[in-house]
Amino acid sequence: MCATTLACMGLLEALSKLADEAEDALDELHYFMIQDQLDGNQEAAADLGDGLHGHALHGHHAACHTIGNWLPYFSCPRMQDDDSVAVVTSNPHSVTQSDSGNGGGHVGKLKFDRVVMSNKIRSVIERIHNLCDPVSYLLNKIPNATTVVTTKRSPTGSTVSQDKLFGRSAIFDKTVNMLTGVTYQTETLSVLPIVGPGVMGKTTFTQHLYNDETVEGHFAVKAEHQPIDDDVLQGLHPPNNIRVLGIINPGGTAGPSWLCGDISIKKLESLHLEGVSWSTLPSFEQLSNLSKVTFRNIVGMRLFGPGVGGVTERSFTHLKEIVFEDMPELVEWVGGPSSHMFSRLESIKIKDCPFLSSFPFLECSDVFTNLCTLDIEKCPALSLFPLMPHTSTLTYVRVENDGSKLLYNGKELSINGYTRPLAFHKMDTVEVLKIRDVSHVTLSDLQELNCLRNIHFIRCDDVFSVGLADTVLLPSVQDIRMQQLQITGELFSRVLSSFQALSHLTVTVCENLTLLPVEGGGLSDLRVLQYFRATCCEKLFCQWPMGEVGGGAHAIKPFPTSLRKLDIFCDKSMQSMGLLSNLTSLTSLILRTCTKLTMDGFNPLMTVNLKELSIDNMHHDEGDSTAGNLLSMIARSKLMRAGSFQLEELYVDSISGVLTAPICSHLAATLRTLLFSNDQRMTIFNEEQEQALQLLTSLQYLSFCDCPNLQSFPRGLRGLSSLKRLEISSCDKFRSLPPKEGFPISLEQLAVYFCTPEAIEQARKLEEADPWFSVDIIEKLQPMVTGELSQFVVLHLRHYYRSMCLRSEAAIQQSRASTAFMCTHILVTLVHLPVLVAWSAGRSAYTNSCVLKLAISAYSNSCSNNLAISAHSNSCATTCAIFDSGAA
Repeated sequence: MCATTLACMGLLEALSKLADEAEDALDELHYFMIQDQLDGNQEAAADLGDGLHGHALHGHHAACHTIGNWLPYFSCPRMQDDDSVAVVTSNPHSVTQSDSGNGGGHVGKLKFDRVVMSNKIRSVIERIHNLCDPVSYLLNKIPNATTVVTTKRSPTGSTVSQDKLFGRSAIFDKTVNMLTGVTYQTETLSVLPIVGPGVMGKTTFTQHLYNDETVEGHFAVKAEHQPIDDDVLQGLHPPNNIRVLGIINPGGTAGPSWLCGDISIKKLESLHLEGVSWSTLPSFEQLSNLSKVTFRNIVGMRLFGPGVGGVTERSFTHLKEIVFEDMPELVEWVGGPSSHMFSRLESIKIKDCPFLSSFPFLECSDVFTNLCTLDIEKCPALSLFPLMPHTSTLTYVRVENDGSKLLYNGKELSINGYTRPLAFHKMDTVEVLKIRDVSHVTLSDLQELNCLRNIHFIRCDDVFSVGLADTVLLPSVQDIRMQQLQITGELFSRVLSSFQALSHLTVTVCENLTLLPVEGGGLSDLRVLQYFRATCCEKLFCQWPMGEVGGGAHAIKPFPTSLRKLDIFCDKSMQSMGLLSNLTSLTSLILRTCTKLTMDGFNPLMTVNLKELSIDNMHHDEGDSTAGNLLSMIARSKLMRAGSFQLEELYVDSISGVLTAPICSHLAATLRTLLFSNDQRMTIFNEEQEQALQLLTSLQYLSFCDCPNLQSFPRGLRGLSSLKRLEISSCDKFRSLPPKEGFPISLEQLAVYFCTPEAIEQARKLEEADPWFSVDIIEKLQPMVTGELSQFVVLHLRHYYRSMCLRSEAAIQQSRASTAFMCTHILVTLVHLPVLVAWSAGRSAYTNSCVLKLAISAYSNSCSNNLAISAHSNSCATTCAIFDSGAA
């Protein structure tokens, strides 16, 4: 065994012990929660998000996930220490004096100490985090190996099924002492419960206790539990008219005669067999009414079909649904000339059958005219699938093997690395299409999908073939997302000409994409386009004129006048506001990290209908702010009178650029949300800025985020009569909060996140002084990881962080899908880096950590199609608190 493997095994065993500790905490919490239910209180209550119970669960899952199949599963959870073992006496309400002379009475309840429990869980999580990175690094160094294991359920008797008890020596000795000492904490020990979640090793622990020499020598009589044998199962004869029967992990080597011999339950319609190792399976010919059969983990089954295992040509005459799952020995489902016997099947599900290479549908799909559902998962030897769907009756198909996936459910079609032929003409009800890593699908094929509305292209440049015909039209498509394509400007224009009804367009990480400054070269021909978003494309406008754009009203522009929402993130080629001068119908404008953007050619009329404006272009070194310049030009413009602005949400990187009387007078009537983020220069507010802030009488949400030099709130906050939420976040020098009477009466919540200890302490005093005053506090934690990240990853993380923390609930809902796939890509990148850190330029270590945690949680949740957003989604606070426990 190589040194790397030995080192990895050592680390994995350490993780195993930490997982045991996490399970200890979980068991202890279960005890207190049960006690809460008995007492009718909620002292140990905690939700599954950011509560203590959730932390314990996350810690256990993180360790188990990292260990995987490299170590034998831990034998059993550790029992509680002396101060946390639940002991039940023979009479829990009245215990009399024992023969040994010890006093009786009630066993005292254990006291729940939330601080002790919190520290215990935090310690386990931190130690797990410290081990996960080196374990992942070493696992990548070990060559992959394939091992086939045939499992059989262990007997549940007193015989020890595992020679060694891992990670339990200390608590095992304590338990032996309790059993042989007769009393525990001065009380007579009558019953010792060993509790915990299922399949966690309680049986193995008890088996070792039963066979311990000290325990054997202490007890004169031992009662032994034997596993159920064949005779017992034979005696469990169900009624003859039973319709549904399931037999799971029965033990024994022979099935009961009433099922595997002279069958007496011939009206059976549904049969579930799991974990059986019988020498003979039922004679399915006698079960003529059987409509559903499930085989799971059947030991020794290598073949299935006529002439094998109780199956004949006259079996399954009414079978509609069949399931094979967790069948490591199954090689072939025999069909051939006998395939017709399965022709009535409506549903086929096959999962975790690694060596199954054939089943009748592959050979004679035309026979399966009634098939509605085909679900294949983790069966890598099954590959030569026929044209699908083979009939219009087949309305659900899922084939997921070795990274490739085909999913079709009538309304949605997802093709991810799947290379077999598809019958698009039989999927004319599809509305949503996702194509990823495929080369055999073209735009011409998609013309068969008459109801298609949404398309998502990911790494599939061959779809846009060079020979794209001008006659290809997809008039029903309204929403397109393009991700990680190598498509160039000319081909891009030709492709878009096929989608004349397009209203939403998103492009992400298309590094070679440029919009051509010619007639039809941009997006101007898309007459009904309302939403455009570009993320990390960097070259979109590189061929357009730099500086002020001439040509007047009739000059060529990249976007059509129909555009309502524009969102551009990380594009250095966006250098002139003149490119947008024709967009007078905009309601939302978001320009972030366009570091070379200038106000050249700016048309104030493009802001007249704006409801949302977000500009953060990081001109810190130059002492300049695009947002400030834009608002100043609006205020000076004779075309815009005070009160004519409709802006409701404003996110900018310059406090001084906004807090001027002329600008605030324009914003006063409608502005509801004002968020200052990433202002590197602001320290304290001057009198003019404080007076300007007082003009914002409609303001309901005010936030200062990631302003590292800001020291305090502006004075006069009490004058903001409509303010409901005030937030300060990740401001490293913020030290001073006003007293309670310094806040407006309308304020419903004060949030203080990741600031100095002084600010946190003042926030706690405000909370303690008035329980009715809502104060949300999160202290700084240690960074999760350190090192460096590429600028590409940094920008993606920052974009997601801003989407989560700085935007309204509605905006977050709109950006969920794009942020999920973005963070998935980031995590795939990060897994190969031994040392990580985010975004070091001017950011605190904790802010960097939070960004990574946001991305990691987004990745985990997006895998289950459930991107978790906290109840306070417009702030990063509660979200980060949840992520800290599960980031490993």
